[in-house]
Amino acid sequence: SKVSAPLCMRFFVFSLVFLMLLHPNMGNYNNVDPTNTTHSDHLPAAHVPPNHNFSSPPPPVSSPCSTCSPYTSCDTCTEHHTILGPCRWCPWTGSCHDKGSLYNKCSTSTQITSPENCDVPTSKDYDEGVAYSMLLLSAAAYCPNAQDCLNNAKGLADKNFKLAGKQVKVSCSLPDNFCSGFTAVSSTSKIIVISFRGTSANLQLVEEGIGALQPNLPFEGGGSVMSYFSSAFSGLWSELYTQFKEARISCPSCRVWVTGHSLGGALASLASTILGKEGHVPTLYTFGQPRVGDYYYAKAHDKYVKTSFRVIHGVDLVPHLPPCDKVRIPVGICVGYDASGGVQHAYHHGLEVWYPSDVLLKPSDKHRLCLGLPHNEDVGCSNSEYSVIPPITTKIIKNHVCYFGVDIGAWGEGNCKAPLPSTDCTTAYNHTTTHRGG
Repeated sequence: SKVSAPLCMRFFVFSLVFLMLLHPNMGNYNNVDPTNTTHSDHLPAAHVPPNHNFSSPPPPVSSPCSTCSPYTSCDTCTEHHTILGPCRWCPWTGSCHDKGSLYNKCSTSTQITSPENCDVPTSKDYDEGVAYSMLLLSAAAYCPNAQDCLNNAKGLADKNFKLAGKQVKVSCSLPDNFCSGFTAVSSTSKIIVISFRGTSANLQLVEEGIGALQPNLPFEGGGSVMSYFSSAFSGLWSELYTQFKEARISCPSCRVWVTGHSLGGALASLASTILGKEGHVPTLYTFGQPRVGDYYYAKAHDKYVKTSFRVIHGVDLVPHLPPCDKVRIPVGICVGYDASGGVQHAYHHGLEVWYPSDVLLKPSDKHRLCLGLPHNEDVGCSNSEYSVIPPITTKIIKNHVCYFGVDIGAWGEGNCKAPLPSTDCTTAYNHTTTHRGG
């Protein structure tokens, strides 16, 4: 409810009188030399900024009883203050909010609080066409020779992607598994893409391998990340980054795409954070990506990667690994730290795009941009399906491997030649069939 004007004015007058009692000369600026820092009514010299221009006006401040909501542009929003502090612009919704507003759908990392940041590229638009292209590029990372997939995939052939170097492969710590990635350039569409392969291990091994992990290694992009992801990424990144830099020199105007499925999505997240911090303005789309790091990593990612979408299909389990720490009031709500504020727990970065249907055949199928609270861990999206980690079922497996009608790993390993949609991705599955293979 709105505070009445008389009550608000009485509060304002009372606050002003209280401050004047503390500072008798408050308001009597005509008799005070602002450059005299030894005056008893001013801060000590050490607290006065050097070369401060006392004649310049302070930032515009609204009436202490007003709100930020009337401002409809980033510039006007961030130029104003209320009694709570600077107004905050949410680029996702194109709206202005008071500090601490529960109606602000942007996390603290994505809010804009100063006019000079209003021009930073931020996309609030989930592009279904880009999502489909990125999915095919994620599948190409499973191909023994990624160039074959880039040539064969109908959705990619018109873009004329060419590998920028050899496909990079390293051993990963899960049994019988390896990680890989590639860099490719489309001179036709002016795109440089880095794509990471998901795991070849079955889902049960994935759950056992990363389910108990917690972010414990500091990451150069910010925050801390899981040791497994950090190790795999370090093995791939040096060569992929060299390929990227060479491609960037040859095509400085190219857009930068980063993508991956499953554990490949985690590696893509790390790569995009580094590229964003360096100013390359990457676009990230991942599919079935697990949690990568702690709350501070999530904040760093959101700061540096302004166009970032984590696509999740139905009850796909992997995005809920490692489990977040939950407070139950009354449902499980993910938090980024334990009650003591010490241990940092796994926490997602933005932005989840949830397709709740069991059968997902195309990007235009019913989906939701998850802008609810908690930020990046919207309790109303895929988190609503997982109060606890359940036994592995056929439905969970199919929701993980099938996105937009493509059995990502199998289709990629088959050189992206099989007709789409993949047969296994067109059938609904129930929750009851447990499955321990992969």
